[in-house]
Amino acid sequence: MISTMIFLALSVAGLLPSFVSGQAQNNVTCYVNRPPRPIDFRDCQGALNKIVYDQYNRLDSVSGRLFVWHKTCRIHVQKTVTLTPSRAHIEGAVRGIFHSCNYTGGMRSEPQMSTRVSRASSLNTYPQNQPICRKRKCAFQPNDCLLAFNQIPVDNKGNFEPNLMNNVARVKRGNCTVVVRTTDLAPFRTSHPQLNSAFKQLLSRCGNHPGKIFVPGGTAGRNGAIKLSIRASRTDTCK
Repeated sequence: MISTMIFLALSVAGLLPSFVSGQAQNNVTCYVNRPPRPIDFRDCQGALNKIVYDQYNRLDSVSGRLFVWHKTCRIHVQKTVTLTPSRAHIEGAVRGIFHSCNYTGGMRSEPQMSTRVSRASSLNTYPQNQPICRKRKCAFQPNDCLLAFNQIPVDNKGNFEPNLMNNVARVKRGNCTVVVRTTDLAPFRTSHPQLNSAFKQLLSRCGNHPGKIFVPGGTAGRNGAIKLSIRASRTDTCK
């Protein structure tokens, strides 16, 4: 099953804990700042259990990153898209980080991939199928957002087609900008009918406020999600 919680793919660098200088053994770098509560390895095992592999216990060859978490533990794997590390390799990397860093978390660097373990928090985890609205209000019309959503380009199979980056489509209508992206960097495997209900839920909850919603699945990868967001095209219209 797809992970029941979906990690926000944007602004990853700004959310990472601080590093110590220098490398520990096995190419592991430990985080300097101790979390308010220690990361429990049992929670990391729970997060690992949420990762979906193929029949050969390997990650897919169409996605470039993976985010899962459970209670205190968040795991982030960044890899070359075509690389297909095994379950044993991923789990061994997480164990190696704990062996070197204990409950503070850290990062293991390898050729073509990296594995990070850090404390899960409200800043780097998000619920699925629940709109998240910002406090500020902007001068855009929800109807313009709906029109923009309906104008997201599609391919000959009806799936969304990127027009900004390989995994991102953006459309503007009036003062509303709608952005849809895959969290795992994989190609889209979703369409307007499949996301229409989630988008209307986002509009209904957020109204004139910028917002986002994460919908599990919808990508060519096994562990990704779709992030839908609305915002003002002109930020000077927000207060």
